[in-house]
Amino acid sequence: MTETPELSICIPAYNRARYLPTTLESLTSQYEEKWQGKVEICVSDNASTDDTQLIVSQIAKRSPLPIVYSRNETNIGADRNYLKVISLAHGRYCWFLGSDDIIEPGGISQVLGILEREKNLSGISVKRNTYCLDLSHRILDRSIPNQSRLYQDSETAFRALVLYFGYISAQIIDKNLWDGVVAEFPVQNYLNAYVHIYVIGQMLRKNPRWMYWATPLVGWRSGNDSFLSELGRYRRLEIDVVGYKDTALGVFGRGRVYHDTMSFVGSHHVRFYLMTARSENVSAGFFFKAFTLCVKNYWRYPAFWFKTFPLFLMPSSVYKSFRWLYRRTWKKRLLRNQGLA
Repeated sequence: MTETPELSICIPAYNRARYLPTTLESLTSQYEEKWQGKVEICVSDNASTDDTQLIVSQIAKRSPLPIVYSRNETNIGADRNYLKVISLAHGRYCWFLGSDDIIEPGGISQVLGILEREKNLSGISVKRNTYCLDLSHRILDRSIPNQSRLYQDSETAFRALVLYFGYISAQIIDKNLWDGVVAEFPVQNYLNAYVHIYVIGQMLRKNPRWMYWATPLVGWRSGNDSFLSELGRYRRLEIDVVGYKDTALGVFGRGRVYHDTMSFVGSHHVRFYLMTARSENVSAGFFFKAFTLCVKNYWRYPAFWFKTFPLFLMPSSVYKSFRWLYRRTWKKRLLRNQGLA
């Protein structure tokens, strides 16, 4: 590639051969001739033991977009692979993309348009569509902001988007700014599955111009959490509780942003996680360990006690009764509002 691309689509991959063809096809099928030299795909294969390498090789032969492929000799962990895939990129901006997700039709063109109109952005978060595991239909997702906004204050942006930063496929970052943060700050201390949030937080402190774009440009294949399947339900929760805590503390210190982040994670993200556990009849042992973890981290935040704590006391049978009623009343209205009913 003779010129600097505007956009590198960066895919950290590990044993996702089953889904990777769909992911790559969602990119190559959007190709437009005017993108020549402007868009590339980068794949960092984290020592996959399936057919990931073969699949990328076969698709690269017919792809109208150049594909940069690198395979790690050993599994270096998810965080280091996130850092690695950005290091492969040549573009001014890098769009993270999970190896089982998709970019919606027209998504690349819209992002290129935003980057042309909005100068000096540190990054963009784009709205997602949430799908079932096989991508056959969309499902309700109440966790996503619905209004586009250009943030110009680092603390405001972080508080508003910190949970959404956790969804890696929605994040587009200025590569030079990212590289500068990685070189300057101790990212090796934040390899907690959310190293990208730590880097984004430090990027915001250097340049707070961050865009949230409320048009769905990426598709999330839900129900396919590799951390959950590999580590189990309690360890997965612990990763989130500790990861968000350490990241907010490392970027902003023990001040207002840190406490707002802790309160929000404890009363929203953890609450929805426990709701899923109740609906799946997870054992009482999990809830006991989860309660100990949560009280240790969120005891000082009233929102945790009002919104999340009741789920520790509520039997699964009672929760399911409330869930049944919700699905037949309020959820129908929400589905209609999102065009899903």
